[in-house]
Amino acid sequence: MENIEKSEVKTMKCKIFCTKNTKHPPYLKLKGFCAENKIKQTEIAKLLKLSPVTVNKKINGSLDFMVREADAFCEEYNCSMDLFSTRKFYNNNSIAQNACRIS
Repeated sequence: MENIEKSEVKTMKCKIFCTKNTKHPPYLKLKGFCAENKIKQTEIAKLLKLSPVTVNKKINGSLDFMVREADAFCEEYNCSMDLFSTRKFYNNNSIAQNACRIS
């Protein structure tokens, strides 16, 4: 197999999920959490005082969530901010995890 640089791998991963109109891959963990807990995008829209279309665009990668929106969601549904990550930002080292978590 050829040597592929990390930047090329990142580009290839993004091409799988991203289209011309997306900023990042979709929030798959968030989608899964909502499906498991039967949370509708219209409910999220009401909670965040956004339109359902805007919420859909944010979940699918066309727009970004603001930290206050993610925090409001996590507060309401008692979940981790990890749902709003599209990639792994830290390793399994507990010190690194604690340093990187948003309080």
